[in-house]
Amino acid sequence: MKCGLEIHQRICSRKLFCNCDATGNKGEKVGTITRYMHAVAGESGEIDKAVKFEASRSKKFKYDIYEDTVCLVETDSEPPLKINEEALVVALSIAKHLKMRIPDELHVMRKTVIDGSNTTGFQRTMVIGLGTEKSIINTSEGPVRIKDLELEEESARIVEREKYGTRYDLSGLGIPLIEIGTHPDIKSPEQAYEVAIALGELLRLTGYAQRGIGTIRQDINISVKGGARVEIKGFQDIKNIKKLIELEVERQESLIALKNELTGYKLRKVNVTGFFENSKSKIVKDKKLILGLVCPGFKGLFKRRLNELKTLGSEIADYARAYGVKGIIHSDENLEKYDLVEEFVLIRNELKLDDDDLILIIAGDGDEVEKALDAVMDRIYLLNDLVPEETRIAMPDATSVYARPLPGGARMYPETDVPLIKTSKYIKKVFKIEKKQERVKKLKKLGLPKALIDALILSPRLELFYSLVNALKNLEPRFIAHILIEAPKEVKKRFKCDTAVLSDSHFKDLLTLLDKGAIAKQAVIPILVKLCKAPELRVDDVSGEYKALSRKELKKIIEKIVSENKGLSPKVLMGLIMKEVSGRADGKTVSEILNKLLKEGK
Repeated sequence: MKCGLEIHQRICSRKLFCNCDATGNKGEKVGTITRYMHAVAGESGEIDKAVKFEASRSKKFKYDIYEDTVCLVETDSEPPLKINEEALVVALSIAKHLKMRIPDELHVMRKTVIDGSNTTGFQRTMVIGLGTEKSIINTSEGPVRIKDLELEEESARIVEREKYGTRYDLSGLGIPLIEIGTHPDIKSPEQAYEVAIALGELLRLTGYAQRGIGTIRQDINISVKGGARVEIKGFQDIKNIKKLIELEVERQESLIALKNELTGYKLRKVNVTGFFENSKSKIVKDKKLILGLVCPGFKGLFKRRLNELKTLGSEIADYARAYGVKGIIHSDENLEKYDLVEEFVLIRNELKLDDDDLILIIAGDGDEVEKALDAVMDRIYLLNDLVPEETRIAMPDATSVYARPLPGGARMYPETDVPLIKTSKYIKKVFKIEKKQERVKKLKKLGLPKALIDALILSPRLELFYSLVNALKNLEPRFIAHILIEAPKEVKKRFKCDTAVLSDSHFKDLLTLLDKGAIAKQAVIPILVKLCKAPELRVDDVSGEYKALSRKELKKIIEKIVSENKGLSPKVLMGLIMKEVSGRADGKTVSEILNKLLKEGK
């Protein structure tokens, strides 16, 4: 096995070529636009095969526009603005840390992408660093060389797939994305996991890595002896990376074994729409076109397992789905559950097929059926020839499905709307990325427990933590770290809130009020919940009802509750008092005053 990784990480900053918010806070939806994409030649004068494939599907794309996170740049209605210098410095800092060669000039390129994920039909990208002999990640199985580092635009996120196209959300389009690629030096799934962990930690050590689902993902390039390079895109769950690689290796090895087993065969395409005119099956009912494919000698093969989660039949069906149909139905399946036994018998008798011939059908309403069947035919002919190079999409169960042919260099061409960037101007601003061990040592000196240290060293709020420790006089570092790290987790778990919308300013203002004694510690969670629901508000806007009670005010409330509830136990009284003063006084002070009053007999 040979394997290489590409790690893609979103950066905390504004968007790469405009001033829109890049945190993912959508704001209000204000409209939708519709586009069609067309294939164009790259710098070489050729149209890339992956681009041709996407163009052949003739999809319609819809884009949802949101206030504050989408502007005319994202809708491709005006040229890009000046590059985001903060994101550029972050990328240069990582390249320097990895001992990469940084070009004197950065040339922004256009990478043709017409799957709808970008309104322009291309993605802007630039090479920030090229690997040297010193650019390596050390693992327990040996070094893995770093190949390159790019800074590019994030693509739009899919909202839903529709029959004739895809709907996208433009709020994420243009977010700065750092891509780090390795050479194919990885020799095992375990080593791939080590490399992914190491690169993920490095990105988080910058303090600029966004956190949460979808902010980091891996593309995996895999090949086996006798197989082909396959790129599996969009893998997010790092815990399953070993399983993904194992299943892909097994898939390719099974295809190689099948290739050696098959001999020459000639497929036959037939129009079988008429056989299903009176069919009771919901799958084919009201379908305008049903095409069949006769596969001589293939009986039983579509049930053959390529790996523990994928059969040859499901592999072939992926190629059909890529053209917009729901899949295929074949004679190796249990046709009773589809209510299609009679129809398949009629086809077999009418076409005078042998018992070992397999029949598959594809149903639909238009030319997508023709395209899907042609793709299936091409793939089946390749079974006794080679394992195809292709791009696949990672699935949640660690399998992968066919997406499109593997792209080449023909899809690249220069970006003419962005001037060349001289790196000498920005090299001066490059910052040192602290090693993990150095951070641990500094945090230990502040008396933090291991759990908080482990969370803080890779947190984008580490610098905020240090600044608050220096600025606040009455709060312990441990308490500050707890509010920054643990409080958001509690809010997310208990109240199902999206804590990613909380800003550094929210935490700074909240902890400043706590330091002054203006609010009680019990107010932290309720205030954070309100800010999650309305992140545009400031702490001052929602903290009024949680203003801390003075000791005199608190004592008066406690005396009143005690006098109205004589004979109740201290525990019950404590509950009544805390309910009354919720968020405005801490339990320790309440308990102290209550016990003193009870002791005095008041």
